[in-house]
Amino acid sequence: MADDDPGVQARRQQRIAALLLSRYNLRLLIRLYATFDGDLLLPIVLGEIAMYNIGGIAADDTASLAARCDSDFKHPPLRPCNAFSISASTGIPRETVRRKVSYLIQNGFIDRDPKGGLTITAKAVSLCLKPF
Repeated sequence: MADDDPGVQARRQQRIAALLLSRYNLRLLIRLYATFDGDLLLPIVLGEIAMYNIGGIAADDTASLAARCDSDFKHPPLRPCNAFSISASTGIPRETVRRKVSYLIQNGFIDRDPKGGLTITAKAVSLCLKPF
């Protein structure tokens, strides 16, 4: 097969993309490990809460998301969740999720409303939007 074959070029581009994504994911994991003092379950729980919170907005509907948030993305529209739903979606035992939620609340990454609903805070949003 010649190098100018579209199939060969496509496979080469896929390998390059896979390598770049792998490098990015590894660097991200290292930074998350440092940010959360070696506990990689914390960013998983935090990320799952954040994804659930904004789950009512289509991921590809950026216009709707932008229209529903303030200019600094400090007050996105949030749908609360609970430890049970996070446990169910991640496979992390519920008691472990509860401990991680307690840590995230104590450290200002999430809030619990009077009904027990969990939502991310501005601190979490800024962390998530900060380029790693």
